[in-house]
Amino acid sequence: MAIITPQKYFNLLKINFLTLTVIIIAAVCASAAPSSNPKSLAAKDSADYELRTEYLICTGDTTTLTMPQLNKWKKSMDSLVADRGYREKFNSYVRATGLRPQDVKPCEPIIFFERFERQLAEMDKFVETQRLRKEKSYRDSMSIVNGLKNLKPCTTNILGIPAGISKEVLLLIFARDSIKSTETPEFLRMDSVEFEGMVFTAALYFDERGRYYKYEMETKALAAQELDKTVREWANQLSKAYEKRLGLAGKRNRIGFHDIKQGRLSIQTAWRGTNPTVLVGLAVHNNLYYAKTVVTYNLQSDKQK
Repeated sequence: MAIITPQKYFNLLKINFLTLTVIIIAAVCASAAPSSNPKSLAAKDSADYELRTEYLICTGDTTTLTMPQLNKWKKSMDSLVADRGYREKFNSYVRATGLRPQDVKPCEPIIFFERFERQLAEMDKFVETQRLRKEKSYRDSMSIVNGLKNLKPCTTNILGIPAGISKEVLLLIFARDSIKSTETPEFLRMDSVEFEGMVFTAALYFDERGRYYKYEMETKALAAQELDKTVREWANQLSKAYEKRLGLAGKRNRIGFHDIKQGRLSIQTAWRGTNPTVLVGLAVHNNLYYAKTVVTYNLQSDKQK
């Protein structure tokens, strides 16, 4: 990164110098405009006018201040001019600007270096923020690597998420990959999860140690008249998807309309002797029907398909 010197900083300020000059002249004229009192015609020669001009040149602030406010500002500037370090700032300002010493108002070097130092502080803050961001990114990456190190892939995984991963590491992966999720007290909810060409709402569950061990996926819920035409077909597609991964189901049931009860899964196909255990079926909530799968991993077993 290029270092900004006072000379370079002054060159940047030159771009706005003419505009600032016009503003200052207009503001001074406005603030010193004649009133109904004839004595105001001599305002340009007054200390009032000189102080207002100095304030405008030094600050660029076109606000009309009261004399007490201007005097307070002037007093603060005078105290800074009396500081032992002022002479060095004055000489640096003259060298950087090329102005003649007699043309420099006492406040100008003070304002110049205040702005210069403020810009440097902002740059330092930006650099520090970038450094901290890179350090966090590296720490997060190492946490992900270590969190995945001893976990094995499984054909039933969704989004490539392996069973046994901690919630902390999983959230780091989601943040890295811009995967949206919503945390609830019971599970991690994910909308629009794609699986075998279908879109589901998924819920990821974690055990008492914070390890991912189960997921549920649900299709869109439809009215009863869509059950046979659409929802059952979704359940069939889910069953076929897991058959490709786990082989034929140990059991397949025909589910009647009245077998579907709110609050429980009516199981159509099940793989119970495998790791994971997979259940596919139909469910209803508020008279709306949907297909659902529940996949539960046994984290104590290494035999996952």
